[in-house]
Amino acid sequence: MSKKLSEMKGSELVAEYNRLAIPAGKKPIKRFATTKDAIKRIEALSPKGKKKAEPKQKKVMPGICGEFGCREGTNRASLVSYLGSHLEKEVAISTLIKEVYGKDDAAKTTALRMALKGARVMIKKSKLPYEVSINEGKVKLSRT
Repeated sequence: MSKKLSEMKGSELVAEYNRLAIPAGKKPIKRFATTKDAIKRIEALSPKGKKKAEPKQKKVMPGICGEFGCREGTNRASLVSYLGSHLEKEVAISTLIKEVYGKDDAAKTTALRMALKGARVMIKKSKLPYEVSINEGKVKLSRT
């Protein structure tokens, strides 16, 4: 690019875009709706215009929540944290509902079961040495 993009005519902008787009695997175009759009799309394709996204810093929670990859402040984090503090012990579902949701509300049973399902998925996905079992209204997290 010898000229600045803002100084180019429409046909020059199209040629510049196509020069960068074809090697990038994009379809060539015939025209742009506006010069502003042309400049924006060319800059996105140009090596100078591409900014590498910085990797997101993952907040790693301490303890068992970190093993499960729980995000801070989520119901799953509360569930896993509580079950982890009662490892190998059965905990009543009503107690878990109170610990996770702040009050004993039978309407939260389905939501709790979804959080438990999420914990089971993390165990399987991450090949964690744990098992979640539900028997007669009680939940137990144990090491395998």
